Amino acid sequence: MEAVAAPAPFVALGVLSAAGGMGQSNASVCRSRRDRMRVGFAPLVRATAVGVRFLIAGGVTPKNGEALQHTHAEAAETQDIVFLNMTESPARCSLKYLLWFELANKVYPAARFVALADDDTYIQLAHLEADLRLVDAQTAGQQVLWGLLMWRAYYNNASLVTNTGFAGWDFADWAAVAQRRAMVLCSREMQRHGTRNASLGHISKPCTESRSSKTKKRPGTCQHPMCSRLRRDHVLAVRTNEVDDISPFAMPNGPLFAVSRELAAQIVHDGFAARWLAQLAVHPTGQQSWFGYPCWPVVDSILGFWVARIATNRREPVTLVNSPYFSQHFPWPSKTSGSDSHLRFSNKSIILHGLKTRKHQSILQEAMARSSGPFVPFMRECDSCERMGWSTWPLSPVRNWTCCGERVKPRMLQRACRGKACPRLTKEALRYRVHPNDDVLVDLNAQPAEEESAQEVPRKRQTQMRHFTSYKVRANPKC
Repeated sequence: MEAVAAPAPFVALGVLSAAGGMGQSNASVCRSRRDRMRVGFAPLVRATAVGVRFLIAGGVTPKNGEALQHTHAEAAETQDIVFLNMTESPARCSLKYLLWFELANKVYPAARFVALADDDTYIQLAHLEADLRLVDAQTAGQQVLWGLLMWRAYYNNASLVTNTGFAGWDFADWAAVAQRRAMVLCSREMQRHGTRNASLGHISKPCTESRSSKTKKRPGTCQHPMCSRLRRDHVLAVRTNEVDDISPFAMPNGPLFAVSRELAAQIVHDGFAARWLAQLAVHPTGQQSWFGYPCWPVVDSILGFWVARIATNRREPVTLVNSPYFSQHFPWPSKTSGSDSHLRFSNKSIILHGLKTRKHQSILQEAMARSSGPFVPFMRECDSCERMGWSTWPLSPVRNWTCCGERVKPRMLQRACRGKACPRLTKEALRYRVHPNDDVLVDLNAQPAEEESAQEVPRKRQTQMRHFTSYKVRANPKC
């Protein structure tokens, strides 16, 4: 019987891998991860319209010469490895994104989505294809970013770091906005008290250190009321004018995400991503690995920044599509039971991340068995990001983008803000915004009085400021 040809790929999936010598992974670890993924893909790859390729830097370095020879022999055997025209480097990981976007649009002309994944994941390819077909039916022809969406508060335009502080796992921007709001107010307090020269970007006189016995004195840390709720590096960015003017931006969680064909082409042809990578290559940030990360800056946040900057510069909207947390997208291995059994990998699920060692084999086998049935779709609602409640930063262009997923409901406000800078009374805090033409917080929901004396206005503003600063900060040393 003649073999049935695989359908033309609807999704072009590139799996980030290496010949060896990157981070904590040597050549044997990288090979074992690819083999494990092939075992997981085997029952599905011929039955789905997902083209899978492992992406490996083809440039020879003193560390990977022998490993690269073995990988070429592996590629001749498996026919599923693509060697990219680059060398491995912590600062060049995001170049794989750019090269794959360009290559996939040429090699897979019928693919509607270009996806990227890590090599320590299990991906249910049939579920991935089914979900992206539903997304395509809702967003045909649009520039789409699909994945487990998270947010970043700001971009540091001096260090070029995009992963500026953890802002929680929420698909709405509350935690990032709380951090950015505190940074704006910290900056205004510095200017008011003469601790920062706004035009020159340097400190004109030291800040007053906190006298609290619970607060350790840190050189260079400003202890103004609003500044004290920020991380040290965020305060430093404020004091030295390193906070870029771009609004808080969305980013996909790195283990698996996808962009539409249109957005992939836009990122490649716009040129901003290539220019940014060239700038990073000669920047001190790009000359070394930081904090043990195999890639720095963290690449999924780089993609979010690219999308936000390109869309803002071109004044073109993007459609953000969320893949639900611990429903479709599992960021780490989970083997739960009892009351948490609903959090197990199932026919609703697509991606399980963090399968790094043999001890995760039982979790992998369970995930494969539990997700072997027909896909159970997640029904998304699409509307403007402002009306969906995902984007709350004033004047952010993201408010006019389209967001697809779950609409924010009042009950979500209690669990919305989880970062270090988030007030506890989230529901009340969300009533306040940073007004672009004022130097204090204003209540956007309040109706202005018809007649208001000149003495009453400052009094109301002071009350609002005291009300905001009275919130206690949720301590989280990991943030």
